[in-house]
Amino acid sequence: MTNIGDIYAFGYGISVISTDLLTEYLKENKCKAKKLLTYLDKNKDFFHQMIKDGRILPFYQIPMYNYQIFVSINELETNIPKDYKKIFQYDNFFIEVGQLNKICFTNLDYLEHHLGKIKQNITEDFKTIPSGSESIPVKCNYAIGFELPKGKYEFDIIGLKRQEETKNESKNLAYMFTFRKNDNAINENFEKGDNEKSTFDIGRYEKNYR
Repeated sequence: MTNIGDIYAFGYGISVISTDLLTEYLKENKCKAKKLLTYLDKNKDFFHQMIKDGRILPFYQIPMYNYQIFVSINELETNIPKDYKKIFQYDNFFIEVGQLNKICFTNLDYLEHHLGKIKQNITEDFKTIPSGSESIPVKCNYAIGFELPKGKYEFDIIGLKRQEETKNESKNLAYMFTFRKNDNAINENFEKGDNEKSTFDIGRYEKNYR
C-alpha cells in the first residue's frame, strides 16, 4: 500500500483515467471538445458510453475537500492505513491501462479545464492558492499519476476517515484504491458508479448508512 499524495476535489468529484486510452477514445469518436465535462453534460449518451467502455470513471457529488489517496496493487489482504478507519467499500470496479503504463487520479476541474494537458499525457498538475486569513500559499493537486503496468484491472474503492479527527475537516478524509490485475475483469462501472444508487461522499455515508 502506498500513499501517493492528496488531491483537492475541485468540481466536487474525482476521476480515474488512463490518459492515453481516453485521448485515443475521444479521437476515435471525433470529439473535439475543449471542456470535456461541458461536452459530456450536453451529450449524456456519449458520457454513459464512455463509462461503459471503461474510458472514464468519475465519482462525483463529494465535498470539495482535500483527500489523501492510498493505492495497493495485487495485495492478498487489504490493510487499512494506520490512523484511519473504513467508512465504506465498493468492490470490483474496472479500468484498463494503456501503453503509458500509468493511470491518473484527477479532480473534475482538471477534466473540464485542462483536457489539453490530458491529451499530452500530463498526469501531474497542481495550483497554489492562498488560504486562511493570512493568505498562506497552499499547494492543491489537480492530478496525480501512478505507475501501473498495461492491462485490465479490477479494483475496490474504500472511503476512509481519520480515527482522531483534526479541526480541519479537509484533512480528515481519504480514499483507498486496491487494484488487482485480471485479464478477464468485467466492466460494470456504469451500474456500480451510479450516484443515484451509491454515495461516495464519506461524511454522508457515515451519517446516513452506518
